[in-house]
Amino acid sequence: MSRYLPRNAVHRGLQNPTAVPGYIKSEVIDELRQQIRLGTSTASLPNQADLLAELRRKDNFLLIVLDACRYDYLKTLFGSFFYGDVRATRTVATNTFEYLQYNWPETYSYPYVTAATPVTSEEFKFDGEDSGDGLPQEDLYEYYRGYTPNNHFLDLEEVWRDFWDEELRVCPPEPTTERAVERAADASRMVVHYFQPHAPFIGENRPGLSRERSSIHEENVKIDQDIWEAVKSGKISKKELRKYYKSNLLRVLASVSELIVRTDFDRYVVIGDHGEALGEYGGFAHSIEHPFVNKVPWAKIEGVVESAPAMWDYKSASSKDEMTTTRSRLQDLGYI
Repeated sequence: MSRYLPRNAVHRGLQNPTAVPGYIKSEVIDELRQQIRLGTSTASLPNQADLLAELRRKDNFLLIVLDACRYDYLKTLFGSFFYGDVRATRTVATNTFEYLQYNWPETYSYPYVTAATPVTSEEFKFDGEDSGDGLPQEDLYEYYRGYTPNNHFLDLEEVWRDFWDEELRVCPPEPTTERAVERAADASRMVVHYFQPHAPFIGENRPGLSRERSSIHEENVKIDQDIWEAVKSGKISKKELRKYYKSNLLRVLASVSELIVRTDFDRYVVIGDHGEALGEYGGFAHSIEHPFVNKVPWAKIEGVVESAPAMWDYKSASSKDEMTTTRSRLQDLGYI
């Protein structure tokens, strides 16, 4: 259930009882419409977990995961980059943590190249004690639910540790592609997990939000919170939000096409670990049950079109920090 809807209506109604009818109309009804739409739009779709299990039985494949990728946006842009087909699938995962727990239950020895912090080689001991860097174990447990990626993925390539861009406040797609190309040389199966199109938005069209909060990491403010707050306050319109999301997707698709051209696998599949709500039915972002969060793409790629946009010429503004931990990056992202 969306954290933005009925509870907000009740809270605001207590503060301003005369406005209750308006809140019910604008938020509670939106919530009901959302839940109905969720059921009708995903009930007949194939289950993503089943398709992934089937793919893993193949001898040779490259699975490409786009974080927070919506089916409808990928479907629209697909032909500008690739030959193949895109179909909609259903996922019960509303965030990356759930994607891991529901889709990767066993042990896997092939490379998992990741720009997404939750897919980590760090060992977690959910023993009730606070972690060494002062972050409470219960926060980690709330997200991972006892699932430790290090126990399931035996060959994790954590690109985010080496290429976290402090200016962009995220690991961009280009170094992820370069690292994946290196690893593909001696791999017959591989997974590459890009962080885009997940916010923050770093495409050609991006929001010009103030970066005055230089201590944003220390303040434990979620890195992408500024965009969602700007939309809900009216500073950025939903139309602009969707433009930024599309631009972010275009940037990562250019990197994906480069990855495909420079590798040689029998099968290429692109999925979203979960989708993203961009204001539909009153919902924003993910970690909520929502039609556009639970409906994700399954794209089979047969080739790259000759006119596909080139990968960005990214010059790293990053420096490897040996002290960087998964906990600290999750804290940077505002999860903890």
